[in-house]
Amino acid sequence: MMTQPALGLIETMGMTAALEGADTALKTAAVNLLGCQKVTGGLVTVVLSGDVAAVQAAVSAGSAAASRMGLLVGQHVIPRPLADLPILLGGPQPSGASEPEVPMPDSPETVRYLLAALDRDYLESLPVVELRRLARQMESLPIKGREISRANKETLITEILQAKENELTPRGFSPEK
Repeated sequence: MMTQPALGLIETMGMTAALEGADTALKTAAVNLLGCQKVTGGLVTVVLSGDVAAVQAAVSAGSAAASRMGLLVGQHVIPRPLADLPILLGGPQPSGASEPEVPMPDSPETVRYLLAALDRDYLESLPVVELRRLARQMESLPIKGREISRANKETLITEILQAKENELTPRGFSPEK
């Protein structure tokens, strides 16, 4: 029976401490570096895997290195994580699972794909900069260029929702009233 490798997490404030922690952890024990994820507000999480004892030793050493820099935020070892947990970290999917096909970014197919999922609540949660970026990618948006740059959040949301209806409605289709 194959055992699930342990996961080790070292969270630091800043990339320098994360690199120092990862370097020390990898030199300490036979573990694999799954990634280094920038979270928010300067937080960086180093993710390691391997057998439980090796991960514990690596996380302990890596955390001590980051702590010496005064930038350790947290550390944690998960001895036997659920098999699907690496998916959250951007790791491989379980065998037999297929990746959903998502269109490439900035293509017309992507815009249509994203538009289908947009609603007012989601748009209101976006900052104005992201709304403007989305608006510039929509061909059917009636406002263009500087009008998008000068539009406020409510105007952008209204225009995007209207354009969404236009782009998702098949040509020649007119809803009955």
